[in-house]
Amino acid sequence: MNANEFSQINTSISIKERTFLTGEQLNQLLHAKDDDQVYLLLQQMNYPLTVDMLQDTELIEEALMKTLAEEYAFAYEESPSADVVDIFAIKYMYHNLKVLLKSRATQLEFEQLLMPIGRYSLKALQHVVATFEADSTSPLIAEEVKQTWQEYVVYQDPEAITIGMDSAYFRHLREISDFANEEHVSRLINAIIDFFNVIVVKRALEQNKPNSFMYELLSRKGSYTAKEFIDLVRNAELATWFERLNPFIYERDFDAYITKMKNGTITALELETLADTFIHRLLEEGRMETSGVLPLLRYLNGKELEIKNLRLILTGRANRLDTEQITERMRPVYGERTI
Repeated sequence: MNANEFSQINTSISIKERTFLTGEQLNQLLHAKDDDQVYLLLQQMNYPLTVDMLQDTELIEEALMKTLAEEYAFAYEESPSADVVDIFAIKYMYHNLKVLLKSRATQLEFEQLLMPIGRYSLKALQHVVATFEADSTSPLIAEEVKQTWQEYVVYQDPEAITIGMDSAYFRHLREISDFANEEHVSRLINAIIDFFNVIVVKRALEQNKPNSFMYELLSRKGSYTAKEFIDLVRNAELATWFERLNPFIYERDFDAYITKMKNGTITALELETLADTFIHRLLEEGRMETSGVLPLLRYLNGKELEIKNLRLILTGRANRLDTEQITERMRPVYGERTI
């Protein structure tokens, strides 16, 4: 990828990133005395939710996803490479393909689960699921959908759809990494795939699932084999994997997580938090770089984390969760070091 090609969108990002919420603003929302105060704060933050919406988690989610969809639409419109945007956006496309395939399998409507984010329209995805033809999408995507459907037909198990689309997602990510041949992209995608695998194994062990269950779900595109990932988690050797993944070897930022990995006490929820924190750190490390793909990747990840934090705060308040319960699940804030 030619770094100079990103100069225009990076200029736009340098302006748009000033709108990111700060840790102080999120804290104000978290400790607001009532919904009226939350509403006033959100108006100042360009998140126009009404007071009535603040008690309905579905409406909160709809509003947040609309905002996120607008950010991705901007990125696809302005980026010289849709593949860079795809790194964060294709998880929504494969989610939508899962939903549409399961709808076809069950003859039920799941329209409320679709997410309007991605390079291809929902109409285009509906067409490829109905016909397996790539009139409006990549032929590779159409082939993945066709193969996944054939697996479902053989086994008559909706889980085959989940497994097939997850496998396609990780293959797609690896193809982007190989094509880009760019260090930041490679590190990011390695982290996304590996963290998925260790979280799958940890959660499965917490639920006493057999190895066969894990083998079906694990991506073969990670830095270890499926068996090795299972053994690393089961034998409390995750620190070996993480220290290999982590480029910040002379810093002590992740010591608390590494200690829990070594004594086998780290949970799946803690690994999810670590994944977001680690990826945030990877992208924030190059903050002084203003050319190439890094500003766009950092911006998109920052918006993802901002939406996660707002979702935690707003749905947590709607569900009457304690502030401590919300705070312990909060994610990093754009432009801020949280470790």
